[in-house]
Amino acid sequence: VENWNKKDQKFFWKVRNNNPTTYKISIKYIGSTENEGILRLSLDKTLIKELQIKPEPKNGSEIYLDFGTVILPKGNHKLLIEPVEVSKSELIKMLEITLNPLK
Repeated sequence: VENWNKKDQKFFWKVRNNNPTTYKISIKYIGSTENEGILRLSLDKTLIKELQIKPEPKNGSEIYLDFGTVILPKGNHKLLIEPVEVSKSELIKMLEITLNPLK
């Protein structure tokens, strides 16, 4: 995701879970001195977490953000990531979002 610089730019994924599972949720993005703002992650319209994005002095470095854990019940779900605030020219250049099942 590039040029993520407006509050109305949202991304969502439809997720289907066959069994109730606890997941660790994280994202990876490319850091820049022009990154700054607040990022919100929600699952089925329930807030998981808001995280502050700070400028990264080393442009081009890979940054990982941990959103914590969530219990995903059996069924279909919607995972939404959106900006709350964009303070500089771009929130982040997101590369991936990961849901790792915990045992």
